[in-house]
Amino acid sequence: MFASVARRAGAALGVALLGVGLAARAQAPPLEPERPKAPAAPPSPAVPSTKPAAPGDQSESADPKTVVERARRGVVVLERGKRPIALGTVLHRDGRILTALSPLTHGNDIKARFADGTALDVRVGHSDRGADLALLVPERLHLAEAGLKASRGEAKAGAALQSFASTWNGPAQPGRVVVKSVRTVLGGDRQRLFGALEPAQPVRAVDYGAPLLDDAGDVVAVLVQACSGAEGAACQPGGFGVATATVKAFLRGTEPGARPPQPWVGVRVTRSRTGSGVRVRAVHPEGPAARAGIQAARSNDAGDVIVAVDGGPVATPRGFYAAVLRHSVGDKLVLLLLSKDGYREAVVNIGSAPPRRSHRLTRPMRKPAPPGAGAPARDSAAPK
Repeated sequence: MFASVARRAGAALGVALLGVGLAARAQAPPLEPERPKAPAAPPSPAVPSTKPAAPGDQSESADPKTVVERARRGVVVLERGKRPIALGTVLHRDGRILTALSPLTHGNDIKARFADGTALDVRVGHSDRGADLALLVPERLHLAEAGLKASRGEAKAGAALQSFASTWNGPAQPGRVVVKSVRTVLGGDRQRLFGALEPAQPVRAVDYGAPLLDDAGDVVAVLVQACSGAEGAACQPGGFGVATATVKAFLRGTEPGARPPQPWVGVRVTRSRTGSGVRVRAVHPEGPAARAGIQAARSNDAGDVIVAVDGGPVATPRGFYAAVLRHSVGDKLVLLLLSKDGYREAVVNIGSAPPRRSHRLTRPMRKPAPPGAGAPARDSAAPK
């Protein structure tokens, strides 16, 4: 959902809500908008589902169980002290979590429990009291490709939408929500929320933040707390589905500090003079690469040259960094290294970048030339 919210603030976050694809690290294509089912379309194993499905097969004839199971992978249970407090929606190809603000109270000590049982600490990166929305940043990205994206349609009164309910020590459970009406309600600070969906049945506070999905499994609204009373009257709080237009405006204002964690290895590389791989020019002393035993080059015949990443050859620094960015914090990176002792493999546990002040890389000091050995050859990679 809301693809392309990551690594950019401002207008790019708004565009994401329209389902525009991210500069992808995914292997699976995003779900397509609803379209007629092709009678003989071949199955696509790249789309995560419980059975093969044709690309773009999101028509009304699609198996509802398949749609629900695929959607459930993008829904998390938010907990504090192992007690459920709300639900959240993983942003498609982004990894951050959209939820309601009101259940978070002070916003500390929150964990997100994913459908596969993984529990991660999260922090509030951006919030809006008026719309009762919050954007949570996990300590590392998880199941980003299974996240949900926005529907291109709008729900109407009488529509039966898919939603989810919080559970103890388990994934969110699917359920149906019938739209009683589409109306304007009042959010925090009496902000008007236009096009809100009023459910026919009451919404539990622990289910705020749950997505409301169409038949294709795309999000048409997010459940938040709002006031149903007329303007000037006493507030009657309840659960309403805030429309995607409101979510779009919320994501547009996302603060720069709400970016997802960036994968970090802790090396700086340059072109190798041998024409194969990239030479390790500097290593952060406390980074993942240093812990994996990777050495920076002292001269042309010393240090490590990275020849391949996860079995794929690399020839340029750009190619190496692109390979790293296709991973998430917490992933393992397998590097094939070449040094004066020959080839070897190193497994690097990708971390998140430290604060800027501690993000300095160190290069080994060049050994002084022995007396009478003459001036050493100039290293074009040495600082001037």
